[in-house]
Amino acid sequence: MKKSFYGEYIKERENADIIENEYGFASYSFLDKMCYITDVYVIPEKRQSRIASDMCDEICVVAKERGCGKVVTSVDPKTFGATESIKAIVNYGFKVFLTDGTLIWFEKEFV
Repeated sequence: MKKSFYGEYIKERENADIIENEYGFASYSFLDKMCYITDVYVIPEKRQSRIASDMCDEICVVAKERGCGKVVTSVDPKTFGATESIKAIVNYGFKVFLTDGTLIWFEKEFV
């Protein structure tokens, strides 16, 4: 699938990569030996269907291939849907490793 304009934009502006399909997207970037999943979005009627997990699985494969030891992500608890995001992140296997006042940070280490 060709990258959307949003995908091209974040690659140019933030040097982030994106996985996209007709139901949503997941953006991510690399810093040293760490992969940061920036955003995951799936249209409401397709949530609970493993689409987000499948996209995160793809990101984890890329991260492992690049030699990353872990994947991290974050949630701003003040945003709409934060509770659902946190539940999904924890169910995917992430663990809280830091709170910095505005964000809750999660990590998933590779075995």
